[in-house]
Amino acid sequence: MSCVRCRFAAMPLLVVLVAMAGCATFQQNGKLQSPVTRASLLRPPRPGPGFPAFAAYYPPDATFLGEEGSVVVHVCVDAAGRLTVPPTVDTSSGNLMLDAAAVRLANAGNGHYEPGSRDSVPVESCGVFKVNFTLDRLDGDVKDPT
Repeated sequence: MSCVRCRFAAMPLLVVLVAMAGCATFQQNGKLQSPVTRASLLRPPRPGPGFPAFAAYYPPDATFLGEEGSVVVHVCVDAAGRLTVPPTVDTSSGNLMLDAAAVRLANAGNGHYEPGSRDSVPVESCGVFKVNFTLDRLDGDVKDPT
């Protein structure tokens, strides 16, 4: 791969650095390779089949008070979908009852996560998922926060 086409004189520094990074190569098994060929796709873990029913974790007091909100929970799981550390609140709903319920739900899902993967191979990894507490959807709503 040649970088003769890269003209640095009139480019801002950031563009120069990006252009230089695009021209970089490395050797693997005696062959020069572009960085693009060695990049791998990492998919974070997420709730999978058998994950607990949401409605059982909606706090009764929050239901009575009409409290609603969304909590983003951070989890780390192994290649088998089991938690490796206790889940934590990444983004709070602003309501301690809802935040605690989301963490209980995440703990109860231990062993029912789809593990993260790198190039479709399960790996130990961390990620986040969003729990939406809404009274009109007591059947549950757990989804990816993006």
